[in-house]
Amino acid sequence: MVLFTTPGCPHCPRACDLGQQVAKSMPDVDFTEVSAADRPDLVKSLKIRGAPTVLAYRDGLEVTRTVGAVNIEELQQLFASSNGTATSGPSKVSSENRKIRTAAGATLVAAGLLTQVIWLVLIGAAPVLAGWYDKFLPDSSRKDRLTDHDQLDETLL
Repeated sequence: MVLFTTPGCPHCPRACDLGQQVAKSMPDVDFTEVSAADRPDLVKSLKIRGAPTVLAYRDGLEVTRTVGAVNIEELQQLFASSNGTATSGPSKVSSENRKIRTAAGATLVAAGLLTQVIWLVLIGAAPVLAGWYDKFLPDSSRKDRLTDHDQLDETLL
């Protein structure tokens, strides 16, 4: 597990504390914090777009990642997915986020159908698809091989 943080991030200290707490309860999982300000090369090569970002790896493959504020249950699920104890991998979109995207998209689709404006229907379909696409992907398509495995290994050591 790798947690990317930034100095001004309001959610990063809490994510780090929770990550360390969960790591203590799961000794099979390695956990480290990386300051994005100190390692811009890793941020770029791993395509980190926000903070905090938690990446879960298993056998050199990215199992999953989450961006933004996290709670302890999400981190436990991420830790479980990285050490292979999860029964089903965590989704990339949280349940709450999925509901918001679906509601917003459905509202736009309904408005487009009622007004017969096709572009509004298409715009509304985008957040619905963005909220649900990961539920239908096979597990193998969710994994990305590390592009800069050696740099990440150096960071973890």
